[in-house]
Amino acid sequence: MNPENNKIDGLVAVGLDLSWLGKWVQNLNMSRDYTFTLLDSEGFVLARYPNDGFAAEKINESEIYENIMMAKSANKNEAIFEASGLNGQKRLFAFADIPNPQAPRTLLDLYLVVGQAIEE
Repeated sequence: MNPENNKIDGLVAVGLDLSWLGKWVQNLNMSRDYTFTLLDSEGFVLARYPNDGFAAEKINESEIYENIMMAKSANKNEAIFEASGLNGQKRLFAFADIPNPQAPRTLLDLYLVVGQAIEE
């Protein structure tokens, strides 16, 4: 936005293929009790394995997101916590920032969240 005339000077669009997450996880040969979620700092699920319908959903009111934001407010870039998963099942979660040193701070942060089912 040009502040002199309040008109848009240009537009930038970026395409990102997120199918790599599923391919990467399949190569790990892990059990189906695990979930892998790529999440942005606004709470949008960018990619998920297994693909169980939560991709492109905003989960900013979930226990998972709340725990991540608590850790971030304590200046932590990773944490382990127990919470209800997106399907309601209790899980042990670990999250970590995905660092991008070349990205300006105006871009959204990305988090990789791994969950493992807890037997009760």
